[in-house]
Amino acid sequence: MKPQLRYLVEHLTNPIWGNDEFTKNKYGYEIKDLSVLGISSDTTEKCKLIGELYFDSLNEIYQILPSFWSGKMHKYFQSLVKDTLKNIQNEIGDKFEIIVADSTKLLIEEQIDENKIDLYLFNYIENPIKYYNENGITNTGDEILEFNLTQSAYMKWKTKENIVLKK
Repeated sequence: MKPQLRYLVEHLTNPIWGNDEFTKNKYGYEIKDLSVLGISSDTTEKCKLIGELYFDSLNEIYQILPSFWSGKMHKYFQSLVKDTLKNIQNEIGDKFEIIVADSTKLLIEEQIDENKIDLYLFNYIENPIKYYNENGITNTGDEILEFNLTQSAYMKWKTKENIVLKK
């Protein structure tokens, strides 16, 4: 039986984790140096990007608010996670059994409707107070302040998203 690694997408870390006693003892639970597993530098960079982007999916104003990611960004991220898993399986699948975490399976298998995501995002950005009220979220009640905060955070993310999607 091969040692097991877990493929689990998490915020600000790579998606490779020790899954059994052998891998946890030898490499640690959160495996920081993927080169010790035999993973290429290109795949390691993709793993790092997954953790960074997943963190960026959180709304910086308040984490329960909708992500600023466009439908296209959701598709890009899903593809990145799938392709990176394939790379990992090709590079080290002969030495390790790669167990995909349930939450990551859901992310990989999710049917993404770009238009629906974009419309939902548009409605939130255009009228955050309405979104807050419809969803029972406490807010300042200051429509101009909430609108400006939302617009500012969205534009900050949109600039980064444009850079990511151009690569």
